[in-house]
Parts: sequence; structure tokens; C-alpha cells
Amino acid sequence: IAPATGTFYIGAFKEHDDLDTTGCYGVDISTASAQTAEPDNTMEKASLLTVGAGALTSYIYPSNDADWFKFEGKQVMTYTILTADLDYNMDTVMFLYNSKGELITQNDNYIDMIKDMTHASKIDFTVTEAGTYYICIKSADTENQGKYDILLTSQETDVESYVKAAETSAADDPEFALEDYEAAVPVVAAMPDSTAKTAFQTRLSNVYTIIENKFITDTNS
Repeated sequence: IAPATGTFYIGAFKEHDDLDTTGCYGVDISTASAQTAEPDNTMEKASLLTVGAGALTSYIYPSNDADWFKFEGKQVMTYTILTADLDYNMDTVMFLYNSKGELITQNDNYIDMIKDMTHASKIDFTVTEAGTYYICIKSADTENQGKYDILLTSQETDVESYVKAAETSAADDPEFALEDYEAAVPVVAAMPDSTAKTAFQTRLSNVYTIIENKFITDTNS
């Protein structure tokens, strides 16, 4: 990002000291408007992200910049927030907050579909309480600045997978099932009243009974 208007120079050099190596190459220069006076440096000035609107291009500039975004979360929906198309020197860190400004989770380098570590960030978040949620993007290295895209997508939450995970943990090893149980409870609770919700609650009640019996057994042994 150009710090000021003026003339800039580009030098191209061979990677190796082989004086006999020659060849052709091309140079391509593209421009984009950097947000030198961003309106999104605080939670109060967060830019709105909308599902289905596609990627939004933003910039970390200057290097200690923080970009804030927000979205309206609906109950029992799972949202994915992703940074992509980073400048070569960029390494984003993503923070997710609730409407009270309380940190929910964060991510630095996520693992992509081919199991490679990336410099991009990704958070999958299931909403159990409808409201406004906030995202803050920073550079992992406060000396770096550059461009990135941010994208918001959503899908209906697979409640069955939450309950099934708790049931599987309880059957395999009740001692470690509590975490899956506690993850499933608010998701089921956020569902509208229905026979399906009642059925899920019954299944979770059975899971809790298994966990409780395990602790009672361990205490008496």
C-alpha cells in the first residue's frame, strides 16, 4: 500500500548467481483503493456483513489497524466467517464477539480442505441466541499490512449431529461426554417448541443420566 503519492521503483533480480541464465518475464501492476481513513476501526463503526452478498475486500492499513464487521445472527443457524485472497505478506487473526463485547472465540491459521495450514482465518459458529455479532480482524504480525477478503456464509444447524455426538461420547466413554453434552444443550434449547425439540431433549436427558451414573459409580468405588 502506497504511504503517499509519488514515484516508486521496482527492481527485478535473478534468484541465483548464475550469470548464464537469461529469460523473459512480465510485470503486472494493479490498483485498489486502500481504506486509509477506514470507518470500521471500532466495534461501534463495524461494517455490516450479509449472507449471500459475496466477499468484501478490506485492508489492514496502517500495520496496527483493526477492522470491525458485524452480522445479524439467527437462532439455530451456523455461520462461517472466512478470510481469503490475502496479500502475500498478510496473516490474519479473527476474533468473534457477542453484542456485549465479550469474546466468544478466535482463530489465527485454519487448516484447509487438503489439511494444509493457511495464513487465513476461519470461524464456524452456531447461534443459540439471536442478535448482533461482531468480528475483528487484525494482522498476526503488527508490522505487516495489506489486502484480504472476508466472507460470511450460513446454513441450518444440524442439531442431530450435536445430540448424536453426545450420545456417542456417553456410550464410548462417559467420563469425557460432558463437553459434547454441554455443547448440545444450548443448541437444542434454541430450537422453537416442537415434537423434534422434545425428542432431542429426551435423548439429552438420557445422556445426562449416563454421565451422572458414571460419576456416582466413580465416587463410590
